[in-house]
Amino acid sequence: MHIGIVGGGIFGLSAAWGLARAGRRVSLFEQGPLPNPLAASFDRHRLTRHAYGEAAGYARAMAEADAGWEALWADLGERHGVACGTLALSYRADDWAVRSLACLGRLGRQASWLSPAAIGERFPFLRTDGLAGGLFAPSGGVLLADRILQALVAWLAPRARLHAACRVVAIDGERGRLTLADNEVREFNALLLAAGPWAGKLLPGLAGEGIRPVRQVVAYVAPPARFAQAWRQAPALLDIGGPADGYGVPAVAGTPPKLGATPPRRPGDPDDERTPAPGEGEAVLALYRDWLADWADYRLLEARVCYYMRAEDEQFRLRPLGARGWLMTADSGHGFKFGPALGLRLARAMLGEAPAETTRRWAAGELV
Repeated sequence: MHIGIVGGGIFGLSAAWGLARAGRRVSLFEQGPLPNPLAASFDRHRLTRHAYGEAAGYARAMAEADAGWEALWADLGERHGVACGTLALSYRADDWAVRSLACLGRLGRQASWLSPAAIGERFPFLRTDGLAGGLFAPSGGVLLADRILQALVAWLAPRARLHAACRVVAIDGERGRLTLADNEVREFNALLLAAGPWAGKLLPGLAGEGIRPVRQVVAYVAPPARFAQAWRQAPALLDIGGPADGYGVPAVAGTPPKLGATPPRRPGDPDDERTPAPGEGEAVLALYRDWLADWADYRLLEARVCYYMRAEDEQFRLRPLGARGWLMTADSGHGFKFGPALGLRLARAMLGEAPAETTRRWAAGELV
């Protein structure tokens, strides 16, 4: 059985890993280098977390996601994650952190509620005025995304056919055919489209389903020297509360802290210029004015632009695409941590070892 995969991000590489370790013949096509620094998956880090508000299906699925990473680490012979725990701040009695704590409690997952005083003592770089408390979970932390992609490519190199700088211009899931940019047609027993924010260029109908690429800006910052050690020992910051919908990555594995937020997100084309416009990084940092102690002493190091595929309901789409094809898309900004688990699930479904509908529902967070 020969399986063709379009896309070399975390979803495509994880599916190739799942299929290759099952002994199947795999050919993967990536329009850029492998790994591709323009991929949605490629940055210094991504967060992993069990807290999911009221989305119990995804919170429950995190146990399988964690097991997927353990299986991948075992195959790679190395780990590229930092288990630093996670923190979400709360300002209201009904906000995301409160709902997440209740959901984790129902699932029997370990989590605790911290008072504002405890947060200020443990994480002195955070302001606590107006704070109601915070959810702390020892699970989760940071995944070193670019290192993971590089390690997956290295593992796959002797086990699969990797075609870098090889753009696919058409996909026929019914007949298992790919058309390359030079008009060459390749045929496979099964196909997977996992092209990240470029999926809509091959399947224009995705936009009609509310699945579109979005542009996001993140900021790498240098904290004041007095907070440097606290940032190195900090958990992943899942939610700063309030309208900014911000998140932060601590200073792990030799990387500086990273800050992101929802407001800069807007529709975009992944082929657009990736250089941030003047002031975009500063605008992200400015969103943290009310949350970071001594905010004015933070310095912007770098801003980066990322594109990813987002569904309006933020559910992943993993479903058949014709008689021989599958589609894996709409990571919606929270898919990276499910990569290996999705790859293993998809491999079983493509090989006829798991029902397609169960696979679809698990990916959509519907199995509670």
